[in-house]
Amino acid sequence: VFFNKELFQRLEDSTFWLSPSPGKVSKGWDASLERICTWIKLKDKRNGKIFFVFNTHFDHIGVQARAESATLILQQVARIAGNAPVILTGDFNTAENTAPVAVITGRTKEKGFFLSDAMYISRLPHHGSYKTFCGFNVKSGVIGDRIDYIFVTKHFSVLSHATLTDFTGECFPSDH
Repeated sequence: VFFNKELFQRLEDSTFWLSPSPGKVSKGWDASLERICTWIKLKDKRNGKIFFVFNTHFDHIGVQARAESATLILQQVARIAGNAPVILTGDFNTAENTAPVAVITGRTKEKGFFLSDAMYISRLPHHGSYKTFCGFNVKSGVIGDRIDYIFVTKHFSVLSHATLTDFTGECFPSDH
């Protein structure tokens, strides 16, 4: 997680694994690879407010791993951040209408801690493509599902939300 040291002070940070054993290097459920969530606790030097940023990358193969990872992340966010403001970003490797996104945004029947999709609470309309997966290839013209998200707690007001598709030469700077 990158941050501007002029504006923010790092208070604490760590990583947990998306698995039944989040405290140790491990592969979870039907995942093809070890997957993690990294978090940082920051203090805004301008106003003293504290908030957390969590960043993750869900498995690209394991359906159960993605579902379990969503539940695990909410549990860990609640445990680590409590009632503090939270931003959760990442490559969730899942489309918007799937169970993992429903769990994170509270659209399931379960009650408890959840976050809002920044795209839907933005004051300004979304800018750019709604889809985010491109596989680096500018020339293919194929953009896959939206699999990258920014989720926030109720503490945040989102001014704008965009999918940037800038590129140089023949490649996007990312496959998303």
